[in-house]
Amino acid sequence: MSTARLAGRSYLVVTMADPSRSPYAECLPYLLSQAGATVELWHPGAGESAFRQIQGYSLKQEKSVRGGVITHFGMLIKAALSRGYTSVVVHSQVAGALAGLIPGFVWRSSLVYQTHDFYDPRAYRLHSRAEGYTLRRACLNMNGEYHRGQIYCLLHRLSDNPVVTHPALPRAAGTWRSDAILRERLAPNGEVVVTSNGPYSVLRRSDLLVRAVTRLGKRYRVVFTGPERRMPVAMRMEAGSQVTFMNPASFQGVLEISRNSDIGVLLYAHNDLGNYFQSPGRLTEYLASGLSVVYGPAVGLIARMSSIGEGQMAREYTEDGLAEAIEAAASLCDDRSRLRRRHLFQSTLCLEACGGEAVEAIAKVAGG
Repeated sequence: MSTARLAGRSYLVVTMADPSRSPYAECLPYLLSQAGATVELWHPGAGESAFRQIQGYSLKQEKSVRGGVITHFGMLIKAALSRGYTSVVVHSQVAGALAGLIPGFVWRSSLVYQTHDFYDPRAYRLHSRAEGYTLRRACLNMNGEYHRGQIYCLLHRLSDNPVVTHPALPRAAGTWRSDAILRERLAPNGEVVVTSNGPYSVLRRSDLLVRAVTRLGKRYRVVFTGPERRMPVAMRMEAGSQVTFMNPASFQGVLEISRNSDIGVLLYAHNDLGNYFQSPGRLTEYLASGLSVVYGPAVGLIARMSSIGEGQMAREYTEDGLAEAIEAAASLCDDRSRLRRRHLFQSTLCLEACGGEAVEAIAKVAGG
């Protein structure tokens, strides 16, 4: 990617995510700044950049009522009225739905829409309809997964297919930093540590994961990064010491836990099209840490994992099927396998390696 591809151009990226906890809002700003553009990222969060060590753009926190819809909508109105930018990039599905409520004549710059999520119209009819206005108004749409992009194209009758921009961490995230003290907390008796890089969630089939790990016995432990109260008390008592809850203050803390684990899991309830078609950024979190990956039978994940020749698929969403996949993944946690996965991330799956298409698409919108 040429560092001067977008020289002299300026972009405003508006997101509803807190960069310190959700780094994927920073993917596009990072790529654009690396291509020579001047970039501002507006966000409602309170934390610092997840990419602070390599950040090449400015962050502006909107300090009104944090997290409120009024704050988010006000931030979008302000962005729409702003002048002097080549394009305004609206990031995230929440921002996309709110932006759809702003009339087209208000926007002073060309609009680009990027989302890594999906509003299933069967469950979120009004949200999907509002997001459709943004999709049709935008001069460029970007989606985090191919199948979702195609559904958007058909559902909202778009003239062009969205550009696929897989959420990914930058290459620098693959720098190995083990922590003996943290590893001791995660595996005090040398257990195999299974992480989901997120809180206990039924939508991520955490219930099934806990039952599978419990069935495998005391050699395995599962760690969740979130509050313990989300887990049913009866299940917590049954799992006992095989479940650990950590509450890192930022995404960097989540990544540290990942780096000191052994297996990363990607499981989703098939309750809507968005969960069935997945290409999550967590995959790069796991591979950057060298983890063996276990994933469920969802079309998006199967396609992505097959393309890189990695991971163990749980062929059935049952305790036995998942336990079998975890055991197979545990046999591939040696240092050599970890190093191979980290190299795969740095050479093929990191943000710099897979983000060129997004930069080229934006360059064409800008008249480049």
